[in-house]
Amino acid sequence: MRGTHKFIVALMVSGLASGCSTLPPQPVVTPSQSIVASVNSATDLSRRIDPRIERTDLIYPLIDPLEAFSTRVQLIQRAQRSLDLAYYIWGNDLTGKLMFEELQQAAKRGVRVRLLLDDNNTKGLDPLLLALNQTPHLEIRLFNPMGIRSVRPLNYVLDFNRTQRRMHGKSFNADGEVMIIGGRNISDPYYRVTSDFFFADLDVMAAGSMLPAMNQSFDRYWNHALAYPVDSVAHASVQQQHDALQDMQAALNDPRADTYIEAVERNRTLDQWLLGQNLATTSNAEANTIQTSAILVDDHPIKIAQATPFDQTIGARIRAISGQAQQSLDVISPYFVPEDDGTQALIEMAKRGIKIRILTNSLAATDVPALHGFYAKRRVSLLQAGIQLYEFKPTANSRPISRWRLREWRGRQSNGSLHAKAISWDDDMTYVGSMNLDPRSLMLNSEVGLMITGPVAAQQINEVFNDRVLEMAYHVTLDPQSKLQWTEKNTDDQIVTHHSEPAASFKRKATAKLVGLLPIGYLM
Repeated sequence: MRGTHKFIVALMVSGLASGCSTLPPQPVVTPSQSIVASVNSATDLSRRIDPRIERTDLIYPLIDPLEAFSTRVQLIQRAQRSLDLAYYIWGNDLTGKLMFEELQQAAKRGVRVRLLLDDNNTKGLDPLLLALNQTPHLEIRLFNPMGIRSVRPLNYVLDFNRTQRRMHGKSFNADGEVMIIGGRNISDPYYRVTSDFFFADLDVMAAGSMLPAMNQSFDRYWNHALAYPVDSVAHASVQQQHDALQDMQAALNDPRADTYIEAVERNRTLDQWLLGQNLATTSNAEANTIQTSAILVDDHPIKIAQATPFDQTIGARIRAISGQAQQSLDVISPYFVPEDDGTQALIEMAKRGIKIRILTNSLAATDVPALHGFYAKRRVSLLQAGIQLYEFKPTANSRPISRWRLREWRGRQSNGSLHAKAISWDDDMTYVGSMNLDPRSLMLNSEVGLMITGPVAAQQINEVFNDRVLEMAYHVTLDPQSKLQWTEKNTDDQIVTHHSEPAASFKRKATAKLVGLLPIGYLM
């Protein structure tokens, strides 16, 4: 989700400009480093993982929301040495509180917990963060903090150039041995707490040669000048902190929590993965761990502190590793804004015979209708070049096909939005992480991800487009008059064609159209 967009659009329309910094005074902090394993500090995770990663890296996709949640909890419970977590969003909701509770329990048994949160989405969390921060072995820092806590939108008005840049990455590291990286934040929509709204998302659990780079990346952000101890920024009374802790603990008794508590008890993913066994989800889909090599790619935190040339960003790093596609390019990106240069580059690739397929959100499914307008105005040019476009439906079919399938919780349909980010080149290289293909991810926010070599992961992304794509997405094409049309397969397996943005309200259509006319595409 992109909490800053409504403020960005308002600022550009009104013509307001930043004039001063709202950063609080820089506190004196003690740097800390990742705890590196040694012979004398082996943990249960390291003893099980180390023999398996001597010759290969291990990658395991986490698609099912319950599996993604419960595997995280089990890693917290298994950790014996350290937990390093960095997230863009951590919700003050059921899954957020359940995960906070697990981190506090880990700290109480002596695990060092470092939690780094981007401050863009911490509204309402100050009392709980301050209370948790007093737990021995648990330290919380806020990255690029909002100095004005009560009326947070003022930060964007008074300090726009800084506050628009966010730490957008999501990383989870247990004992420096096992990591989870991808698109999911810690909040209810990412784990299907209710049927009202959900994000179809993708994470990977990984171990191997990328872990030292992950440790170093986290340390760079944790020790950066923009990482403020939470008690140097946030304020709350003792009573407010006490009440927040009570509220967190009460989440365990929430009837909705039963599903998640039971999932943690039932989930065998981590045990089987550590033993090297093949895995199967509740849908009996094949789920083999990929044994391959993977490279961590990330932005330096300086990208948040100041404007950074493209050749120093994650996008340039991904381009250098992947090379130029020679045969095919598959893109899954919830926010897809190629701008003029990107559009032309894709068109030139298509002219060279490269098969390009793109899956993004439909106007009805996106959680940022304003952004859709900047993508929508380039659809005709992309389609005329032979590029295939698919747009995720808000009621995507729930039946899974493969382990990497983007799907809903089985047996239910509800309003949903694509949130997974993945790219594959020539069926031989795959990116999975937090980066969208839009100007904001490429030039403003900091991102992190994995480049996974070999055909297995790439072929799984390929399957998203090859199998039943019309059941989860609209196929956007041009009719004989070069007008846009949207084709889907309905629940009766009938092909249905729409001649305007399907399932989108007039308000959404108007918002996308009007905002798309503004000269602010570089902020999207």
